[in-house]
Amino acid sequence: MEELAAEYQPEELNRIGFRLHEHVRPEVPQGAKGWGAKGLLGLARIRSAQDELG
Repeated sequence: MEELAAEYQPEELNRIGFRLHEHVRPEVPQGAKGWGAKGLLGLARIRSAQDELG
């Protein structure tokens, strides 16, 4: 996450932050609910975020 964030200027990171979160947030199994639900964080998704979001 730090490497990804370092690719952006602070103003740009602030502008795209929520879209970035949506792209990299873990998948949660169907039927699991709430903020405490466990999911798998895919490092490949984080690494691909800059390419996909620009």
